[in-house]
Amino acid sequence: QGYGGGMALAVRTGPDAGVRDLRIIDSRETPAYLARVQPWLKTLAGRNLSRQNWQSIDAVSGATITCDAVKLCLHSAGARFAA
Repeated sequence: QGYGGGMALAVRTGPDAGVRDLRIIDSRETPAYLARVQPWLKTLAGRNLSRQNWQSIDAVSGATITCDAVKLCLHSAGARFAA
């Protein structure tokens, strides 16, 4: 749940569970928040979906709730990916 409510992500991974691409495909975040988060999303590429400690990654100042929602989604997806 981001600042504006629920959100949906699309995550593309490699066979090693490495994040290849990540996009917010549905949210109620304001365009200004999403614009601030987009460059940050690119920094998540290459991280291992199932082994990453997502909470240890710094959020974007001014968009912390949105970033935390993304990290929570990734954590949840990683647990399912590893299963």
